[in-house]
Amino acid sequence: MTKRPTRGPEDKFGICFTVVIVIDRSEQRQKRILALHLRFIFTLMLCKIVNERRERNATLITGLTKYTEKSQDCYPMNQNLSETLLQQLKESLYTGDLLPGGELESQRRMSESRGVSRSTVREAVGQLEAEGYVEVSHGGKTRVKNLLEPYFEMPVGEGKALGDNPEFQRQVLDVRAMLEGEAAFYAAIRATDDQLKALDEEYRKMQQRGQRETTLEKAKEDLRFHMMIAESSHHLLIISFSQLFYTRFFNAIYGVLTRTLKKYGRYPDGIRSQHSAIHQAIMARNAEAARTAATEHILYTRRHLENE
Repeated sequence: MTKRPTRGPEDKFGICFTVVIVIDRSEQRQKRILALHLRFIFTLMLCKIVNERRERNATLITGLTKYTEKSQDCYPMNQNLSETLLQQLKESLYTGDLLPGGELESQRRMSESRGVSRSTVREAVGQLEAEGYVEVSHGGKTRVKNLLEPYFEMPVGEGKALGDNPEFQRQVLDVRAMLEGEAAFYAAIRATDDQLKALDEEYRKMQQRGQRETTLEKAKEDLRFHMMIAESSHHLLIISFSQLFYTRFFNAIYGVLTRTLKKYGRYPDGIRSQHSAIHQAIMARNAEAARTAATEHILYTRRHLENE
């Protein structure tokens, strides 16, 4: 049974959200609804980016189909080398091969690795900067920008103030349930062998976590594991949103862990086994199992907060 949808306030994308209050849903159906809500939010973000940039390859941002690398002969013969390189770099951005916050290789190395002149590389990178995909520092390093950051603004200190609010903490968990389920799903499908190896190593470090570590250190380690999953998804919106969300609302995530440890004196018994289930599903490339395990992991913690 659902309450009639209500119109939400117009957001920064110039679109009104539709808010649906769900009542008496089975837990399995709630999970599906959470996933649908996340895809809806990503669709709004995608529409804004595509409308602003109007790039012909912008459809690759969606991440709805598995990425197939294109060769240079896919481009028209009359396209010059700098335009070809520009489109290749954009595809690497859209598919998460170049991560937001990461650095492009130097222009000299790019020239050597791609077999083009320095002037061709300089022109392509300059166009990337002009279109807002990258920024060049005074030291000459070129950093990939997070394309969602302009739409994720909040007052200075607001994240810290909200972080101690129990209701806001529950809302953060709601979003994490959606976000991490989708991240695990795509990571199971798209992660490279090297990424799976790195994720496996990080998981084993988590299992060896010492009792002397502070709550803050544990929170950072937990988020590092989940951020690695997001970065392995090769889904630009999931990666970009995860980076901003975990940074902006770290205090709320840390607050949840603090309250949980104070209440039980340790991690709840199910947390360790849930991390194991997420890890095993991704390693086995079982996307549906990975999504289910990651979503349940967050909802499990949320249920503990509801019992307070």
